[in-house]
Amino acid sequence: SSLKVRMALFEHARSRKLGGGTSGSWIPELSRLAGKIIDIIAVQIINDYFSRNVESDVNGINGPAVGRKKAAFNPQEMASILWAFAKSKRGDEILFDIVANELLRQTKIELAMGGQGPKPQELSNTIWAFATAGIRGDRQVE
Repeated sequence: SSLKVRMALFEHARSRKLGGGTSGSWIPELSRLAGKIIDIIAVQIINDYFSRNVESDVNGINGPAVGRKKAAFNPQEMASILWAFAKSKRGDEILFDIVANELLRQTKIELAMGGQGPKPQELSNTIWAFATAGIRGDRQVE
């Protein structure tokens, strides 16, 4: 939640202030704090994915939609998240893998229900993010 992000940032800023901090150089400090925000978002996405999907499987509930919580992000939001991480040069293989698996899971469910799946723009933004971050999938063609 946004409160968790604010609290984590506040703690990070407080620890830097107590540790001496930089002398008037706020741009590098702002950059480090922005990186911390991105890291917190990544951890939250990963934790949410595992609590939604892995715990359901551990409890013996399988299937595409049975026992699963509602997705935290739609395909456009997932593409935007990957774009932001790639653009900020913070592409993380674990995060990208989790978001890609969630996109595939949602697409499979939507297609099974007669839907059309992600829009071409959402797919192209996702592919661009993977290419920009330099992340290659196991099944990607060389």
